[in-house]
Formats: sequence, structure tokens, C-alpha cells
Amino acid sequence: MRLGAIPTVEPLIATLTGAFADRHPAVTVSVQSLTADEIVRGLAEHTLDAGFSYVTDAPGGLRTYPLYAETYTLVGAPALLPARRSITWARAAAYPLCLLTRDMQNRRLIDGHFAAAGARPEVLAESDSLLGVLSHVRSGRWCAILPRAVLPFVPGLRSLPLREPEIAHPVGLLVAAREPAGALARALLEVARQVRLGET
Repeated sequence: MRLGAIPTVEPLIATLTGAFADRHPAVTVSVQSLTADEIVRGLAEHTLDAGFSYVTDAPGGLRTYPLYAETYTLVGAPALLPARRSITWARAAAYPLCLLTRDMQNRRLIDGHFAAAGARPEVLAESDSLLGVLSHVRSGRWCAILPRAVLPFVPGLRSLPLREPEIAHPVGLLVAAREPAGALARALLEVARQVRLGET
């Protein structure tokens, strides 16, 4: 089964693929880290059986099944971030940031939220992978805007939920709107409906 996933979904994907493997042990699973546009193209060109991405404003020709809402937090070394319960988007813009590259939909969303807050973020590093962003943050020199789903993978770092505004973007399963739907896509959807996939 060929799956595409935006980087911010990767920390959660094994919950679903594990449940799928329990039910269909003979099926091997391949997960590619892709941009939202690459996932849409892969579904259209039949190189992917399903994708995991943002479901708002998904293009025609796709069926979307929301799974959870992605929310955001500023993450960094305790020496960089103050001990507080939360932080505004405007204040977060002043920290040295490492973010995903601009071809990623997550980055475009984050840039939009900073703009809405009237802030210009200090982006000093970029990476096209979540691991690359986390590597920069773990070094202690940069902070990042990350989904809450990533927090179990960054012990020892400080996390400040972002507010003003508080943002949530629906993330879900995307499949091509073909009749009949592919057997693997149908099987994955059946599992997804029974598995609680969400941020902790």
C-alpha cells in the first residue's frame, strides 16, 4: 500500500498503519514524506493509494475524511523560551525560528497566521523535513512552530501553545474519487474510522 503523508502527520502515521497491519498482515506499507501538492498529484496519477494531508479546500477529484485537528506550539530549548503557559503568535515571531520550507503547506499556513497577527517572523533556518527542523531545535539555537503531535518526540524541550489566535487545521485521509474505490484505499478507510488518530 503506497501512502503519501505531509511531514507533520508522520509522528502519528504508525498508529494507523499499525492497526492496518494487524488486520491485513500480508500487505506491506510504504510511506513517503511529500508536500500536499505531491500527494494530490500522486493520487491523480495512481502512484499513491491514499494520502494524509490538510482536508480544507482539497481539490476536486478527491474524497476527504477528516481525522483530527492540527494545533500549534512554539518549541525550543528552556534556555531560549520563558516558562509560561502560552505565547501569542506576535511574540513568537521574535524568536530565532527554523521552519519547514515554503513549498510545504504547513509553512504557508504558519506564514499566514503570522501575517494575520501583524508579525514578521525571524526565520533563520529552513528544512524540507520534520527531522531537519527538529535537529535544528535540538541544537538549542533555534525554535520552531510545530504541531502538538510532535511533542512526544522532543523530550527536554519547552513547549508554549500558541494563541491570539488559537488555530486548528483539519487533517485527514485523502483518496481519489473513483468508483469503485481501490481495495487498499477502502481497507485503510475502514481502519481509519475505527482508530483514534489525533494529537496528544
